[in-house]
Amino acid sequence: FLFLKSIGLIRNKIIVVFQALSERRITMFKKSKINYLLVRYLLKSANIILTLSNISKKILKKEYKINNKKILKIDFGVDQSFWKYRKWEFKRKYLLSVGNDSNRDFDSLIKSVGKNYNLIIVTKKNFKCPPNIKIYNSVSEKKLRNLYQNARITIIPSKKVYSENAGMSCIMQSMASGTPVITSNLGTLREKFTNLENIIFYKAGSASSLKDVLVNHYSNKKVLSKISSNAIKKIRYLYNYKNLSKKLNEKFKSLI
Repeated sequence: FLFLKSIGLIRNKIIVVFQALSERRITMFKKSKINYLLVRYLLKSANIILTLSNISKKILKKEYKINNKKILKIDFGVDQSFWKYRKWEFKRKYLLSVGNDSNRDFDSLIKSVGKNYNLIIVTKKNFKCPPNIKIYNSVSEKKLRNLYQNARITIIPSKKVYSENAGMSCIMQSMASGTPVITSNLGTLREKFTNLENIIFYKAGSASSLKDVLVNHYSNKKVLSKISSNAIKKIRYLYNYKNLSKKLNEKFKSLI
């Protein structure tokens, strides 16, 4: 659409949402002049560019020389009408991890868990695991919701990335379901959550750091209960579909 608009074949106003362009620019295309010129040329035809973090916004603005008024940050939101809250209970017996994208660091997760915890991983990826770790390659959304609602902790292990909101949807699904989350200490996630307040961070890419977090907090009823309670408050107040829809509608109306 941006290309067609750039050559005058369409005249519609265009809103573009980017999750990973800033990350790809840094990690894959930093030295590609052709890629840079092409993307910058296309972005000139966008009326509004939306991204999911201040870090990403800063990188896109700097790298592609985008007018500050054109690029805006929005906050991702979870659908609470489906990912229903269930009060957290200490008696829950298993850890849960979910995800298919290339940023998932399941190697560190499996090393940190070892044979000490029961873990369920929901992913389309396949790898060898000890008997205490189960892999579900395909589950319905209702089954996934049930897994969230009955896990003691959800772990979303992400590799070290600079500006992507890695694991954001899974993190918020778990929070909306009432289950506390352990995840990598990415800058984009630190914009949104506070360690030991509504989430637990470990050092991205470090199996030993994740193992230490598990040892310290798996049996800490007080901390896990507090994090579950504070996280659902954050979802209800800020990170939900109603707020996301409201903000998107405001952007749409600004173009009329």
